[in-house]
This record gives sequence, C-alpha cells and structure tokens, in this order.
Amino acid sequence: MIEPGGSFRVIGAGAVYVADGQSVTYTNLSERNPETTLCLFDVRLHVLCRETLFDLRTRRPACS
Repeated sequence: MIEPGGSFRVIGAGAVYVADGQSVTYTNLSERNPETTLCLFDVRLHVLCRETLFDLRTRRPACS
C-alpha cells in the first residue's frame, strides 16, 4: 500500500522483494539476446515482511 510521503507498506501474509539496481556495476542484460542467462553484480536485495515500510526516496526499509 502506498503511503503519503513516498513510501509503501507491505500488507498481507506474503513477502515483498525489492531489488535495488542503483549500484549495479555489471550486467549482461540485453534485448538483443533474450536467451542469455541474467548476470548482475552489486544488486541490493531487501526482503520485506508484513507491515514493513520501504522509503522510495531513500531506498531504505524500516520496521513500523
């Protein structure tokens, strides 16, 4: 659920995965060869549970 101020809150019983690619140093991602297995270096992964907040401006999670 999107919150005022640029964050979202996780609702429900499952998890939400946020893959932040801001600091990616290498990727082989290419539209020319969609059959290639994805390779990414330096991706930040957040696994958020119910009621966790994630600030989209700072790219940081927080417990509520």
